[in-house]
Amino acid sequence: MFAYAVTIFLVCLSLIFLPMPEDLNYNTTDLKIVAANFVHYQGATAQFFSDNPGTVGEIPQASMELMPGYNPIGTWQNEVSGGILYSYVLNGQRLIPSVLKQMKNSKRVGLNQAGRLVSPLYGDLGLVLPAFIPEGSLVTVFQ
Repeated sequence: MFAYAVTIFLVCLSLIFLPMPEDLNYNTTDLKIVAANFVHYQGATAQFFSDNPGTVGEIPQASMELMPGYNPIGTWQNEVSGGILYSYVLNGQRLIPSVLKQMKNSKRVGLNQAGRLVSPLYGDLGLVLPAFIPEGSLVTVFQ
């Protein structure tokens, strides 16, 4: 059990210091860990947005209620625009299956494809995304 905990710790530690370039092949466990880290971040941004109506712009990480010791594994970003909270990660295509699973196949998760939120499960979700979200980003929305 101790060896397993040490292995998980080392994987998480390596993910903190290494970017997630597209040309590396991460195994399913790695992607689940990274996705869980993003989902926790997304949940904290959604909670802050719910508790603070009228929020606009970026929600700073220091303002969120994150679990003790939380460190973002990736370059998670968020912004509130037009009364909608967008949490997103650049080049998050490989994370989407794990994020969808952890968010119970939510219809508020997808990829930015040509400025629209598109789910691999449900297709075009009918939401035009703001221009600040780069093409190909994994995006979650919260109203």
